[in-house]
Amino acid sequence: MASIEAFRQRLEFIVDQADTEREGIRAVARRRGVTERTVQRWLDEETVPSAAVRESVRRKGRRMGAARLAQMRDASGRLTTTVTSADRNVRSGIRASRREIRNAAIAAAEARGDREALRRARNIRVNLDRRTIEDLTFRRQALRNRTSDENWGNWRSDYDETAGVIF
Repeated sequence: MASIEAFRQRLEFIVDQADTEREGIRAVARRRGVTERTVQRWLDEETVPSAAVRESVRRKGRRMGAARLAQMRDASGRLTTTVTSADRNVRSGIRASRREIRNAAIAAAEARGDREALRRARNIRVNLDRRTIEDLTFRRQALRNRTSDENWGNWRSDYDETAGVIF
């Protein structure tokens, strides 16, 4: 049975394989027989589907080439695939910031009537690649555990840059 974290990683991978986030969400919704809003709520970690759907998405992601589930060390040093709520907040904060940037770019393009800018704005990815998020999360944990020479200012600067980057 797929863990919720494994499901979310695979779901993000499947959505990211499409040309745009919207197309990826639409394809998952169509395949699972749910609405696009439901898939978006899964991505936003508002709801969790049944165990059967989680397992199906996990297997589909692996068939499409997703990497094996990344494991990290928790505060006690044990390997885990679960993520603390604070680590989850790193992801959701970045996603929220990028969604705001995307929506602002869409609104600006619509106001100008610029079709090309509108196309580019709609293609702005809200979900970042897993490695970027894992790097920020790992660095955050190391800072919290005081096992890093880095300082919080550097981490916050990278977090803000990541949240505001437009691809």
